[in-house]
Amino acid sequence: MQFDHLIENLLQGLATGKTEKQIADKHGVSVEQVMKQLEIGTNVEMEHTKCPKVARQIASDHLWERPDYYLKLKQIEKN
Repeated sequence: MQFDHLIENLLQGLATGKTEKQIADKHGVSVEQVMKQLEIGTNVEMEHTKCPKVARQIASDHLWERPDYYLKLKQIEKN
């Protein structure tokens, strides 16, 4: 029971309730671009959690702030 409550709290981020289309529209990018970044981001965030739902929410929150978040992260890590 406590674990479910913790998960629900973690899932209350900036992009909670937002669709991929809403994220794309906010930044003037394609839904396909958001979907690709969301897939990459979910994989990246799985390094920090074993819960795919939490990883996807974290990735969505980052993309709500910046649609190329994971592209930039990759560039930073490369340098």
